[in-house]
Amino acid sequence: MIIRPAFLALAVALGLAAGPAVAQQAGAPRTADFAGQWAARPGAAAGVEMRVRGNRVEARELFTTPGQDRCGTQGRGQARGASAQMQFQGRCANGRTTPATQCTVTLETRDRVRTQCRNGHQAVLFRVGR
Repeated sequence: MIIRPAFLALAVALGLAAGPAVAQQAGAPRTADFAGQWAARPGAAAGVEMRVRGNRVEARELFTTPGQDRCGTQGRGQARGASAQMQFQGRCANGRTTPATQCTVTLETRDRVRTQCRNGHQAVLFRVGR
């Protein structure tokens, strides 16, 4: 009988210890959460679209106005969980490109990403669409 209460106490202790961790994992951002449309402010028009295939992430700027001299940024990279290492490069309508830069893109939450690039560029984007 002493073994039974001890076993029960151990099971309860393990269950209590594992409970919050399991809940955290279920709510933690993951690679698939990169997919969607993102904006500089919550509720603003989408400026970036990200797509995910497996652990590959692709991002591109969205434009609402046409123009021959318009340039946009495109990026590709590998994600592991809530962080992606990506290479971004500007591409213009006239075929011109800008130098590439490496960036870390981190899902802070399922609805907010932060980018930090080697060229000094930093941004926070908010999900505005799936």
